[in-house]
Amino acid sequence: MAILTITAHTNSTFDVNGLERQGFVLEICRNSDRVDSRNISGTSIFKPVAPPIKIKTNINSQVIPVNTLSKCYLAALVASLVACGGGQPSVGSSSSSSSSSSSSSSSSSSSSSSSSSGVSSSSSSSSSSSSSSSSSSGSGSLSLVYAINVGGSAVTVDGIKYEEDRFGRGGTPNSVTTAIDGTAGDALYQSEKYGVFSYEIPVTNSTYDVKLSFAELYVSAAGARLFNVSIEGREVISSLDIFSEVGKFTAYDQTFTDIVVADDSLTIEVEAITENPTLSGIALFSANGKLVEPPPPPPTPKTAENPGADCTVGTLPGASSLPESANLPDPFTKLDGTRITNKSQWWCRRQEILKQAYNYIYGEKPTPPESVSGSISGNTLTVNVSDKGKSVSFTATINTPSGSGPFPVMIGYGGGFFGTGIPAQLQTILNKYNIATISYNPYDLGAENGGSGPKAGKFYDLYGSNHSAGLLAAWGWGVSRIIDVLEKDPRFNATRVGATGCSRFGKGPFIASAFDARIALSIPVESGIGGVPALRLVPRIDSGGEQPYHAMSYERWLNPGSLGAFTNSNNTSGHQLNKLPIDTHSIIGLIAPRGLLVVDNPSIANLDANSAWVATRAGQMIYDGLGFGSNVGYMGAGGEHCAWRSQYSAPAEAFVRKFLTGDDSVTTGSFATSGSQPNVSSYVNWTVPNLSGQLTVPAQ
Repeated sequence: MAILTITAHTNSTFDVNGLERQGFVLEICRNSDRVDSRNISGTSIFKPVAPPIKIKTNINSQVIPVNTLSKCYLAALVASLVACGGGQPSVGSSSSSSSSSSSSSSSSSSSSSSSSSGVSSSSSSSSSSSSSSSSSSGSGSLSLVYAINVGGSAVTVDGIKYEEDRFGRGGTPNSVTTAIDGTAGDALYQSEKYGVFSYEIPVTNSTYDVKLSFAELYVSAAGARLFNVSIEGREVISSLDIFSEVGKFTAYDQTFTDIVVADDSLTIEVEAITENPTLSGIALFSANGKLVEPPPPPPTPKTAENPGADCTVGTLPGASSLPESANLPDPFTKLDGTRITNKSQWWCRRQEILKQAYNYIYGEKPTPPESVSGSISGNTLTVNVSDKGKSVSFTATINTPSGSGPFPVMIGYGGGFFGTGIPAQLQTILNKYNIATISYNPYDLGAENGGSGPKAGKFYDLYGSNHSAGLLAAWGWGVSRIIDVLEKDPRFNATRVGATGCSRFGKGPFIASAFDARIALSIPVESGIGGVPALRLVPRIDSGGEQPYHAMSYERWLNPGSLGAFTNSNNTSGHQLNKLPIDTHSIIGLIAPRGLLVVDNPSIANLDANSAWVATRAGQMIYDGLGFGSNVGYMGAGGEHCAWRSQYSAPAEAFVRKFLTGDDSVTTGSFATSGSQPNVSSYVNWTVPNLSGQLTVPAQ
């Protein structure tokens, strides 16, 4: 077996198999029991195991072939060298080099370290033309420019103050209380952001060292999480597997040197391979670079699509730090713990619920794009969208009544699956009131391609295959863009738009209506899990039905990066759904005060009709508090899946008349089902508030 001999000298130089290497630092394996470290005349001898690898040094980029060592902390090597009387290597000096680890591939210099040692391992990158220093607490003689506790609040670790999370886009914050090995600064590594995200840190044009801090807080096996990291458009880490590097709940840092910023912003991006990327900390160092504090952003303008967009919503807590509630949470209690007292406050409370829905369940629906145009030729409606330098187009089929209009519109989720999405009996009702119909194929926007891998469809072509939006959010985005086109055509009344569909295409209009306040009427039919049924109640009162995990493992109707923190199996136990700060009754609240008729089928256990009944009843309590209790109804009747039944016709016609034709004389709001009717009071511990004022849509 080959022997690698490293001799430490008092002047901080080293002999590596007889070759002098000043400032030589070697990353040794994690499993110290695989290393035989002995003091023999000032020499540490390590017995490596096969297979062979190459170890890079910082002198003339010379490579020494040796048999691989089972990777261990650099601290094991440093301790051995110091024990031999060799002293500690001077990694803080200007002669220490940049490094590449077995988990990273960098076009700039980099170094990796265990935070417990205070010493970085480093070796030169063949693509690097210069070197700089790094350590666990800083970057040599460079000054700290700015540091961010990703996904968390301000903390100080190793003398570095990490500010509250700022300058990030996308991703989901999370935190744990589990102790973190390899660091005295647990707080930095106990918070994270996971999912698809990026950071744009405003700095002056200069050269920076960038230290990234990671910890594996979720997966418990090698290969279960793999991702790439890019800085300033260059991939600096390839296929990072934190668990393989240091295990779970252990600090892991990477420092990249000589990062040149020439566009006034240092950009960090992550790319998923397996599971979601994660990041806990960012620290920037530079000789002369500075943070450029941006001016306060202008308020996000209200839109008809989102009338509460200008409301400020603070940082949402991570899933692990949320309290548990077996019952449906109080939708009238704000994030600050106070309850709204006036109906005018609902719009900002609604915005909090919307952000929670994005963050914890569905993934984010993007803000309205930069440009939407379209045309209607014959029966074809074409939508053209441009945003952030990319463009997509999609079509839907439209049928317009004779006459000049403006006509109300019903959008049916179909396009080949469940026909047009509008059953013949419902079509007859719509024809009676001269309502135009659109058959929309949501698969054009987001394809069903299983529970993992890149997402596909026009939405993901525009926003990226790893965008956090689950299919329901992506499909709803497509409906919103159709409405954008309708708004520009005088033949249609875009304030009288409805959406309907059945089964998986019943989930779609339910979420589209929650996420776009322009949809006047929502009729989800037999929506099942991911639709109307209350997620936390399904394991309790629909244990034989389809469980919440299925809504992201079978197909990613919901966002695994969001809901995955609350459930990871189809068992009715072992989940953490009680930590969800909202549930589908809150989603019904997002639709209020507009029309909602839930159509269900209690004869099919897989549809979770008990949970749907309770969610709708609890949602009606929100409508009651806002003064519009009759605007929501429920009709359940057993029979064949997605087959229209005679019991549906009367309530459907009433809701169509009221919300699509504007006939306020009609009576709506009935609740009836051929199935069981669980008592909603068993699943809520809050009451309907007596709110003052009037609920009016904020002026744009």
